[in-house]
Amino acid sequence: MENHQDSIDEKSEELWREEYLKRQEVDQKEGRLEILNAEDRRRNPRLQLEQGKNIWVHSGRVSVPIINISIGGLAFYSEKEHMFGDRVFLNVANSLSIEGEVLSCEMERVDSIFMEYLYKVRVRYSPGTNGYKTYVIARDIYTYNLERKLESPRAN
Repeated sequence: MENHQDSIDEKSEELWREEYLKRQEVDQKEGRLEILNAEDRRRNPRLQLEQGKNIWVHSGRVSVPIINISIGGLAFYSEKEHMFGDRVFLNVANSLSIEGEVLSCEMERVDSIFMEYLYKVRVRYSPGTNGYKTYVIARDIYTYNLERKLESPRAN
């Protein structure tokens, strides 16, 4: 016997998937999606966020910029190193909470004078996360900022 909540969740998932597919078509036409090639391990294209127009999310008390996002996960820059398997909890504009697991953390830049590091952290969403919903909400925040030519509050 199917649980009533499961039925609602399935309908919700399908509605978010439809919204995702509509936005993906627009993003492909506008060249915002990273096209996957045969050697790419990823199953889903990623929306690349223009530097300086990133979506800033809160990881604890620290704000970090999302670099790209897909229905399976996201990547962000961090001044803190993360270890494989670490749990992360992100909040996007008080509209969306994301829980995930670190897949990789690579040092991107080093400022040798000040000994500051910048890491690129890749995260897979936790089971039960609606990737379609996460993508649609984050993407809509990003395109809203682009359309209004809003700069990230921490853009250089």
